[in-house]
Amino acid sequence: MIYKVKLWLNSYKKFIWQKVILSSDIHFLDAYQPNIEGKIQIVTDVFPNDESNLCHKAKLYQVWRPYKNGYIVTLTLANQQVVASTGKDYSRLAEATLFDNILRCTVLDGNVESYPQKDFSLLSDEERELELRYKNVKNYAIGHAVAVDWSIKNGNRVLETNFMPRVEVPSVTANTAGSETRHLNFKFLLSCYQNDNVITELHNFADGYGEWISAQAGLKNTMESHEKTVAQNIIDRTHNAHSRIKEGIEFLKSNKQARLAFSFMNDAMLKQMTANQESPNLENYNWRRFSIGVCVDDNEVFG
Repeated sequence: MIYKVKLWLNSYKKFIWQKVILSSDIHFLDAYQPNIEGKIQIVTDVFPNDESNLCHKAKLYQVWRPYKNGYIVTLTLANQQVVASTGKDYSRLAEATLFDNILRCTVLDGNVESYPQKDFSLLSDEERELELRYKNVKNYAIGHAVAVDWSIKNGNRVLETNFMPRVEVPSVTANTAGSETRHLNFKFLLSCYQNDNVITELHNFADGYGEWISAQAGLKNTMESHEKTVAQNIIDRTHNAHSRIKEGIEFLKSNKQARLAFSFMNDAMLKQMTANQESPNLENYNWRRFSIGVCVDDNEVFG
């Protein structure tokens, strides 16, 4: 909450804004599962204006909606302060505004299940793929005009709002060639115009990709019926990409001009990456597997 404090400085009235924190150590409440069947709304006054607790700045709304063997609970914080028309004087409006609000729920008893998903049949093709790809990632809450986060603290599930969410995104590069990385190395690939081993290594890369696709295709048999069609669409696209990669490698093998262009490209990339280094170790500079796949997946690239 932001308050305006009036101070006198050098005989002139000055206004200083001071941020007053409404501590979560003071402003908390216990919430219990209702013992009444059906949807129920519970309203609680929060943030008292003074010690009398007769007037409050906001209300907290709890809406409990029965769902399967539990409830979906919606929490809403509503500012109850009223400001008359201020014209161009926005200071009173700022005084009555609640800033940096956080809603935090600590579940002391019971379980928190994943938030219900949308009906699969109502999703677009893209949404269906996203649902399939992240089906094992649990969402425990959704936010309205705000992000949400969840964690385990002291053995209890904690859900809270977060206006500036932060998360470390893990690497999403699939291992399609095991521990072999020679086909990714710029120094090795730039010798393509005179080194047939480059073509051999690229073929090994394509074969590894094909084996990875086969392994992924096997996962389809473990899926539910409505997911298999979506999975097959993804598999078909990977087979298409695999075919283009093999065609691109064959084109490199048979076309000297394409091999020379491929060598120049890798040489240029390597020089750019090591431009500001005196004695770089060229063995440490590699493509990502996705990137080298794009480079060879279409023979027109080198035509």
